[in-house]
Amino acid sequence: MDEIINKKGIFWIKDESNSFEGKITIRDGYFYLECDNEIFEKLYFKHFDSIKGVIESIPVTLLNCNLFSRYNSFMFEYLFKNYNSSEFIFDNTYIKFKYLDSWIQSPLLTTEDEKHLIENSLGSDIFSNLKDLDIFLLSEKNLYDSYEFKFNLKYKKPTHFEIIFNDAIKINNFLSILMHKKSNILSMSFLVSEDEGKFSTVDVFYKFFSHEDAKLDINHILINCFEIADDFFFMLATWFEISDKFKSFFYLYFVNMDSNFTAELLFVSYTQAIESYMRKSNFDKFYMDKEEYDWIYKDLKTFINRNQYLSRSHKDSLKSRVKYGNEHSLRKRLKDLVESLDEFLLIDYLNDKYEQNFVNIVIENRNYYTHYDKKDDLVKSGIKLVLLTLDLRLLLELCILNEIGISKELIDKKLKRYFRKI
Repeated sequence: MDEIINKKGIFWIKDESNSFEGKITIRDGYFYLECDNEIFEKLYFKHFDSIKGVIESIPVTLLNCNLFSRYNSFMFEYLFKNYNSSEFIFDNTYIKFKYLDSWIQSPLLTTEDEKHLIENSLGSDIFSNLKDLDIFLLSEKNLYDSYEFKFNLKYKKPTHFEIIFNDAIKINNFLSILMHKKSNILSMSFLVSEDEGKFSTVDVFYKFFSHEDAKLDINHILINCFEIADDFFFMLATWFEISDKFKSFFYLYFVNMDSNFTAELLFVSYTQAIESYMRKSNFDKFYMDKEEYDWIYKDLKTFINRNQYLSRSHKDSLKSRVKYGNEHSLRKRLKDLVESLDEFLLIDYLNDKYEQNFVNIVIENRNYYTHYDKKDDLVKSGIKLVLLTLDLRLLLELCILNEIGISKELIDKKLKRYFRKI
């Protein structure tokens, strides 16, 4: 990327007849295309899907561009190097992820174990076969006689970049939960066919990509690669299948991973996550048949509307409460969830630590830190709230690991390491 940053080039929005001079810069991690004031005076719109250009004979395309008057520039999200096209559709991409190399090549492995793992269990002949996508994990030796890994995503039909990028994020999150540390995309490239069967490589840069890899602390890892090597791609396929179903749950978990948020904010966010999980699982239950309750709701709504002593806002408030009056409370749903997981050691730990009162403690703290009502004896603060938050996070992680098919024995073994420290 160095050969195109801070160097002047020629750019155009629709066609080359309206070209202008500019240069790509990076400020605070964001991409900008800086140019003269004259170009802004001619523009009627503030957003452009793409801007094309050439920098020292290298074709580039900028995606999702917005006028940014502060720097007399366009702020944009994605930079495509070696690409001048309006079609962001590809079928073959290579992606490297932060920590992936050190996660697979664990210090716990002997040389022979490592060789067997890479060549047999994680070789390029093993892949996830999804509906529209095959996923390969490729390895190659570098100059230091160690392996470097990257994922190869091959789509069965040309696919838009946004869908491919979303799939890359799914893989990134899958790796993050196993590593117990937030991974990131290091690089992303596409193979694009040219005339006579030749291919060129299109490199993609994004403001949130990591710029360098890093070693993963072995003590930080939740699930080691070699512990699930035989089922790795099966679990990855399962992850793809459930990612849309649990989209909000996963978002609330991963957005808080490695964050510096306060214990209060983290705790409330984790309760939102577990509530989202329960709504998408089998724990969003009702007190009575929904159709029967609809008739009761209509009668109650009519009674409320006809009551002459209630203000309009009061009526709306009551109708809103009655509308959801058939749903089990959050307390009841959380109790059902915990009981459904009682075979796991973590639940025994939570029951013992909180004297069979974990659910009530979570709910009371959730209510207090959401509404800041009257504080009772169950509400935690300071280090006690930090510890409660860590325990709630373990429950989230138990749900995630259980959903992707990690065995009970391995879940117990791995989570036990963490709740022993809390």
